[in-house]
Amino acid sequence: MPRKLSKSQRSELQSIIVSKLQGNEAITDAEIARNIVPCSTRTIRNARSNILRHGSVDPPRKAMGRPREVTENMWLALQNQLEKYPCMSQQAMADFLFEQYQYKVSRFTIGRMLKRAGWTKKYLFGSVKNRIRKMSREDADLIRADFKSYLLMQIRVVGGDRKVARGHFRKAQIVADDL
Repeated sequence: MPRKLSKSQRSELQSIIVSKLQGNEAITDAEIARNIVPCSTRTIRNARSNILRHGSVDPPRKAMGRPREVTENMWLALQNQLEKYPCMSQQAMADFLFEQYQYKVSRFTIGRMLKRAGWTKKYLFGSVKNRIRKMSREDADLIRADFKSYLLMQIRVVGGDRKVARGHFRKAQIVADDL
């Protein structure tokens, strides 16, 4: 069994083959194998083939397991959709992919895909929480400005179920039964 080339030998071999492919050097495979990197001519041919196919001497590792159901284009479309509507359920995401690509994906596949990408509910609902915080700050400013009018507005919202809110109205010196 032939010995493997070290990292430095592989990088040297790659630079020589790339310069040969660009036309900078006129050297044969046998000369490279004999003088520069101690290996066989077959190793040189395989390295050249890998450079042309994959861009480096080493081929990419073979993927293990099942192939992914959701392609890169599907994932990008889903990301854009999630930026617009971050509160989508996983089933709604699967339905969206079916509408766009006519490819049925289960909600469990969507969950695995989101987990693999590092998208959590915190990430998805972050923009929604920011909007809620902004609205609650606006409400807090309204409450501080005129608490009595705010409570009167809440009485109109509560309607017939005024027993629940009586304590708060007493503190503001508003009689809920009179309204």
